[in-house]
Amino acid sequence: MSVVTLNDIVKGDYGSIYTIIWDGWKATLTLGRDGSGYLSYHPRSGYSVRAEYLKDPQDTVDGQTGPGYLGTPSSLKHRIVFWVDFPTTPNDPQDDQRFDGYFFTQTKDGMAGVTWWNGIPFGFYAKYLGDVIG
Repeated sequence: MSVVTLNDIVKGDYGSIYTIIWDGWKATLTLGRDGSGYLSYHPRSGYSVRAEYLKDPQDTVDGQTGPGYLGTPSSLKHRIVFWVDFPTTPNDPQDDQRFDGYFFTQTKDGMAGVTWWNGIPFGFYAKYLGDVIG
């Protein structure tokens, strides 16, 4: 296991692109170095993303520690938390869908975790596709 860095998450100068699947839904996730992003679900559907990178399982993000955290501290910095604005209400971040996951520490080419919809947890995973071309 090795520490995850921002260069592992966002490999390109302008961002990185991931294929993401949650509960059978498939989309493209773009992540920028500044924590901004975009989720493209359909050629005509896109949603804003905001993210927090390089967190540990014990770190509290919006009142929650990492999913599955059982009290063992870690300094791998491999946790990512991001929110997708599915309702397209940019002035109301409270209705955004939260995704809380962990980057792979060996290959550093993907992540897996949990998302919630209507209070029900669902699994997700994402795989690195390439860099955003400037």
